[in-house]
Amino acid sequence: MLIKGLIIVLGLFCCQLQAQEPVTLQLKWTHQFQFAGYYMAKHKGFYKEVGLDVNILPAKLSMPDSFDAVAQGEVQFGIGHSGVLQQRIAGKPLVAMAAILQFSPYCWMVKDSSDIFHARDFITKRVTTSGKRENTELLIMLQRSGINTDRLAHYEGDNPTRAWIDNKVDAMQVYVTDLPYYMAQQGIAHRLICPQRYGMDLYADILFTSQSMLKTTRKQ
Repeated sequence: MLIKGLIIVLGLFCCQLQAQEPVTLQLKWTHQFQFAGYYMAKHKGFYKEVGLDVNILPAKLSMPDSFDAVAQGEVQFGIGHSGVLQQRIAGKPLVAMAAILQFSPYCWMVKDSSDIFHARDFITKRVTTSGKRENTELLIMLQRSGINTDRLAHYEGDNPTRAWIDNKVDAMQVYVTDLPYYMAQQGIAHRLICPQRYGMDLYADILFTSQSMLKTTRKQ
């Protein structure tokens, strides 16, 4: 049903383009199972059935979000997080099409031996750097609990995972589908502190396009 839904959404926007019109979908990260629905749709030929020749492009690790690329017409579709709403409010001509994940996959991960149990416990703690364009709910969660996030000690190194393992940081922002599982496999006990627990239930992996793309397909 998920794959069919993706095809329907893309088809509604692009069904009037010329036959096999090439379009590019830029992911929010490197190729991985998280985007399986898009790969399967291409493998099964579902895109071709609605006249689409879809190129699936991995994100640039130096700048993983595709907001600018979509807004400027470099690619036709992108996958983002709640940051797409911020970009829209800021004036970027972006249009959300579908929310694939029904909750935010971002959480803080702390070791089981940590004295951090609640968001209010983050005061004076050392954390990995939080992106302000994507996972702002992690910072807002702390702010709502009385934490001045500007006074947190942010780790700025190249390997936050190793820093967390070596106890150089107290809390690390993680994507719940990968690092927690990896740490469990390594025998490192941990727990997660997530925005949903504090009333912040946001959509994620949002498929979006540009306002100009929407207008073009409507005219055609």
